[in-house]
Amino acid sequence: MNSADPRALRVLIIEDSPDDALFLVQELKGAGFSPLWARVAGRDALLTALKASTWDVVVCDNSMPGFGGLEALSLVRGEKPGLPFHFFSGSRKPEHKAEALMKGATGFFSKEDLGALIGAIRTARLTAVDEPKPAEGLKGAPELPRVLMVDDRMENLAVLEALLDGSGARLVKALSGDEALARLMDGEYALVLMDVRMPGLGGFETAELIRRRERTRKVPIIFLTAVGDARDDVSRAYALGAVDYLTKPFPPAMLRSKVAVFLELYRNGRNLARHADSLGSLNRRLEALASKVSREIRQPLLGVRKDFELLRRTAEDKAALPVVDRMEGSIEQLEVLIGNFIDEVRLLQGEAQ
Repeated sequence: MNSADPRALRVLIIEDSPDDALFLVQELKGAGFSPLWARVAGRDALLTALKASTWDVVVCDNSMPGFGGLEALSLVRGEKPGLPFHFFSGSRKPEHKAEALMKGATGFFSKEDLGALIGAIRTARLTAVDEPKPAEGLKGAPELPRVLMVDDRMENLAVLEALLDGSGARLVKALSGDEALARLMDGEYALVLMDVRMPGLGGFETAELIRRRERTRKVPIIFLTAVGDARDDVSRAYALGAVDYLTKPFPPAMLRSKVAVFLELYRNGRNLARHADSLGSLNRRLEALASKVSREIRQPLLGVRKDFELLRRTAEDKAALPVVDRMEGSIEQLEVLIGNFIDEVRLLQGEAQ
């Protein structure tokens, strides 16, 4: 199955009813998908399926005998934090939906609202397929700095993508806080643009988790929100280490300029890191040179000096002694020059650190 084909779909169905699973698969086919699917109905089978294969989406019944949907959600989030997880339930109770989303579900759909579920799956699939990949065939070409855009509404992500087109960044989209956390683990990012109000893991909660992780705690975050300028929200954003907090609608030029600043800071930081690596390499080469001079030149000279001392003590022709003295003086001068050279190398090493 070609994972670059938006119609291809690897779907893991957590459902105790084979008939309901087959119904969902048939509806996916009718919607234009080519699903590769598996059905599981228990804890052990779910863990085995998660480890045995890669999935694009999980669809889970909310109520199953002996194995609840929230338990399944917890297992999936533990194994695959960024994997889209949708409940497909016979329940329409708002409290069931609220609890599922608060615990990290991507979506919660009634079995009477199948079209909405398929629409959500299609949107996420198109996002994953359209994600820009690093340029191939350009050996040595630096990868573009990445900007992660996080919003639960695809239309908002499309607007951001249009605004930042031509910014020189690789734009990566995430439709939930969970997906954002997963994205951040697949490489370095120059900046995160984060919506505040999202179902499930909200923007503030996602930012808090980002700051807790050693790998991502220094990534700059700009919050974007359609909510009014609530003082408590602004204070919380900056307390979480946000670098800015913008209320929609904001001037497009303002966002572009702020993003440009952080892209430049990221590039400068990468250049400094490469410079530090070069200095470290130079430092190691200088150390090797100093060791080589000491080992291959200075030590043999010590042996020659001892030979001249022996010659002085045993020489029968006293007229040859002035010649021995001059040769010993030349050796002493050479040893001084070598010592000065090694001192200069040590000084350069200190400057390179």
